[in-house]
Amino acid sequence: MTEGSPPSPAATPRDSAWTGLPADAAGRLRLLVERPPHAVMVVGPPGAGTRDLATAYAAEVLAAVSPQPDAAFARALGGNHSDFSVVERVGPHITVEQAREVVRTANLAPREGPRKVVLLVDLHLAAQAAAVLLKVMEEPPAGSHFVVTCEEVTPELETVASRCVVIEVTPPTVDEIASRLVVEGHDPETSLAVAQICERDLDRARLLASDPRFAERVEMWWSLPGRLDGRGATVHRLVTDIREMLDSVSAQQEGSGASQDRRRIRRRMRDAELRAGLATLYRRYRESLDHSRETKPIMDSLQEITAAAEALERNASEDLLLAHLLLSLHPLPEATGPVVSEACSDQSL
Repeated sequence: MTEGSPPSPAATPRDSAWTGLPADAAGRLRLLVERPPHAVMVVGPPGAGTRDLATAYAAEVLAAVSPQPDAAFARALGGNHSDFSVVERVGPHITVEQAREVVRTANLAPREGPRKVVLLVDLHLAAQAAAVLLKVMEEPPAGSHFVVTCEEVTPELETVASRCVVIEVTPPTVDEIASRLVVEGHDPETSLAVAQICERDLDRARLLASDPRFAERVEMWWSLPGRLDGRGATVHRLVTDIREMLDSVSAQQEGSGASQDRRRIRRRMRDAELRAGLATLYRRYRESLDHSRETKPIMDSLQEITAAAEALERNASEDLLLAHLLLSLHPLPEATGPVVSEACSDQSL
């Protein structure tokens, strides 16, 4: 496999469930399946694939004791296994009542075999409920196994974490994300292009890969330097166009079902969309160096784009940031938007 290209999908459905997930964490989890501990905690940042890893591991734990392992694995992966329960927060936190229901579920006997698995999602948002879960996770009923995901081990979770095998997850690589998208049915070119601008965020990659307007947005950023003329009115119009595009993307992603915490996911995705646009813009100016005799204004423009990306990290005003940037950029000749894979390659500032 050449660098930057997604690997071929795995040969079997069970291997495919792990394909494209962070390799180190996946390998460690698969080693635990033969003798699964009573509790496993999968820890990683948003978009790192922690839930996918936890679900695949839970499916393997149930498949290992089933007379029909492949069928059991598929049902668990699809959420249709009677001995696999998934607990998600309804509001901003996992409530004490939800935690008590987990305890009750854990004490029920398995229905299909000798094991049952309970998956708790976003345990870092358990608040007071963590204390309710501690005893049952420390001494679970026979046959009960817990898998929990969280973004970080907060002080409230340190005692719970000490009762678990903790698996740290680093964000997936470009190749891993591209492979994951191919396995999920997206074409290789789009998968690779998306993987190169999603900032190692699998959640965002899935949204972009399913977005029919993704290529249109890349082309808009790519053609932006050709629309500049040094006039404030033009900059105002372009900033309005960018803001409307970001609003449209945010609204679409908010309704996608990617997360119950809508406000947080919307802000994160909006910032990521803007950073991806700045990266495309940077690529446009960097490529123009090969065709221009005046390198200084282009180099100055590259510095301005880098400064804008850094300002974005400090939560600068979106409109002011864009207006200042577009007024500072050197106009370029009009250019037809490139194919997505070219415009998105090497997307780093």
